[in-house]
Amino acid sequence: MADAPPELSRRERRKLEVRSRILEAAVDLFDAQGYAATKVSEISDRADVAHKTFFNHFPTRQHLLQAIAEHAMDEQLAGIEDLRKRPGPTAERLVRLFDWIADRSEEAGAMRPELVH
Repeated sequence: MADAPPELSRRERRKLEVRSRILEAAVDLFDAQGYAATKVSEISDRADVAHKTFFNHFPTRQHLLQAIAEHAMDEQLAGIEDLRKRPGPTAERLVRLFDWIADRSEEAGAMRPELVH
């Protein structure tokens, strides 16, 4: 059995919290006004971080977009894995899967097409 990961230091926890705020602010703004129309300064303001802090976490806007896409993919894979583990006949499980995918697609905001370009 693998060892449990060590406790994160206060600094590491703070860094993750700031990164999370930046990601959340970016997703909100991208959904509201689109990727191209959103400025780093707006993301920094919404996340309540200094402009330079943004670039400490994401060297470019493309790195930010990649992190958002990776997070979205992780959530998708976790959801699919959860559905896969549910009991039932294969046909019923496939219907649940496609219903789930359709629901996620409807919930996706205007910024989501940017993740696949």
